[in-house]
Amino acid sequence: VTGEADDEAPEAVEQDDEADSIEELEARTAELEKELQYSAAEIVNVRQRAARERSEAMRYGGMSMALRMLPLVDSLEKALEAANGDDSDALSEGVRLTLEGAKAALEA
Repeated sequence: VTGEADDEAPEAVEQDDEADSIEELEARTAELEKELQYSAAEIVNVRQRAARERSEAMRYGGMSMALRMLPLVDSLEKALEAANGDDSDALSEGVRLTLEGAKAALEA
């Protein structure tokens, strides 16, 4: 009778080990599923942020160009004033400033 009890004890220990292993695997699976959900949410957030930044760049990108063009408009107005006053030195200076401003705006 004691021989049979000894034979059953290792099986019970084996079942306990298997149950522990199953619990560990289930816990790890739950942990990985949670990480996967976080990663999927992060991907969605990155895509939304990129779309928003593209939209803002398209909306406000022209504003930057307009700000760089303001000095050109000012130089052209000065050149026009000089042309109306028949002051050739002032006209040459206005055209030169306009050219420099155009080059600077294109380089920016």
